[in-house]
Amino acid sequence: MLAAARAYVAARWRGLAGAFAAGVAAVGVVGGVLGLATVAFGLYDTTATNPHGRVAAWALHHTFINSVRRRSGDVAGPPGFTAAQVAAGFDQYAADCAMCHGGPGVDRARWVRQLEPSPPFVIDSARQFTPAQLFVILRDGVKMSAMPAWGETRTTAELWNYVAFLEALPRISPAEYAAMRHARDPAEREH
Repeated sequence: MLAAARAYVAARWRGLAGAFAAGVAAVGVVGGVLGLATVAFGLYDTTATNPHGRVAAWALHHTFINSVRRRSGDVAGPPGFTAAQVAAGFDQYAADCAMCHGGPGVDRARWVRQLEPSPPFVIDSARQFTPAQLFVILRDGVKMSAMPAWGETRTTAELWNYVAFLEALPRISPAEYAAMRHARDPAEREH
């Protein structure tokens, strides 16, 4: 009798497992067809004038964060940064980054508002990311964001200069930033 009960339970579980597997396969097929239809018929709005929906924005942002964490684990940076690195990083930032990311007391360029996703203000990026993570973001860029992979055109030392400046940025006041901009380019008008 015990053997018959075990056989019945085993047969029942096999039936349930088969039904579950068939359900998963059906969901996969339907999902695949919907995905292909979305691509084939242009059902997803890719225009920059409409932001991503909440789910897409959440998924992209969390994928970015987790990817950066994973890829920065083997990056070893300098033990600290010098004033010369911060100054060089500022010069590079002013030339390459400020138009998209702004600075203390300085807005981003007007045309940047049309980018989707919108580039973040990076004033507090050093509080959100480690130096190694900032290095990876700068070196490798970010897909689907207009953030270039600076590692293609900048040396490792130049990338660490960017990081040095970003690490110092939370402590730079709008007045200090304006003075740095003016010292870099006396014709620069303060906003």
